[in-house]
Amino acid sequence: MPISALLHVGAGKGLALPPYASWGVPDVTLVEANRDLQPDLAEFVHGHDGWTTRIALLAERAEELDFFIASNPNESGLLAPEVFKDIWRNLRTVERKRQRASTVEAVLAARAPALPEVNWLVIDCLPALPVLRGAGDAFAGLEVIAARVLLRESAVPVSGATRVEVDAFLGERGFRCVAVEEERHPAVAMAIYARDHQAERRRWVSARDQLAAQVAEREKQIERLGQARDEQATLAAERHVQLQTLTQAKTQLEKTALERTAQADTLAQARAAADKLADERAAQIEKLT
Repeated sequence: MPISALLHVGAGKGLALPPYASWGVPDVTLVEANRDLQPDLAEFVHGHDGWTTRIALLAERAEELDFFIASNPNESGLLAPEVFKDIWRNLRTVERKRQRASTVEAVLAARAPALPEVNWLVIDCLPALPVLRGAGDAFAGLEVIAARVLLRESAVPVSGATRVEVDAFLGERGFRCVAVEEERHPAVAMAIYARDHQAERRRWVSARDQLAAQVAEREKQIERLGQARDEQATLAAERHVQLQTLTQAKTQLEKTALERTAQADTLAQARAAADKLADERAAQIEKLT
């Protein structure tokens, strides 16, 4: 995984950086939050075409945060130096500044489109996890990540600084730890992660199989819906025939009822005529009698 472009967060004065020049890295962006170190960084990159510096405090999101300048400038960052008392007893806060934070994703988005894509990310500060969370969509182009971590979970009473947390976060994004380089203090180390292409392939195959299963299930659902639709259409046709039959039967009953009514009227008229004739005959008989 050769370096096409590298982003180094927490560059400090640049004196303790890896030998990027001897490695022949063509594109290096050094990010440091302490503005007072800008002259030192500018001197460090002088004469290296393609190398740039940027003063920015990187975190999980763009917001106002406290930046602590420590008595040892290399330990300046988002955490108050006093929280490292179990590691460096004499470390203390020299100055506390309120700064607007940015993100790795924003820094990379600001690069010129013609520049090569950054594929190496080095986070040389604590805690590393908020910086990683701010990478966002930039993870798609990263192949190697080096993050400064604490090897003992109890070393600092804050979250986001331990290797366990960084391992879990990067593991979910297709990276695995391939090396751990301890610093002078054995509780602090630089953990190096590489993109696990085999694991990615396994996840891709699993996702493909899941998608295929979902497609097959959707096809079955569509088939069942088609069958249900056909059954409903058949039932609707049958109901339509029944309705027509009932309508015809009702019409016939209404016609029959009208005929019966007409017959009843005729019979009533005939009865009235018979009653009249009977009355007339009775009157004749009585007269004859």
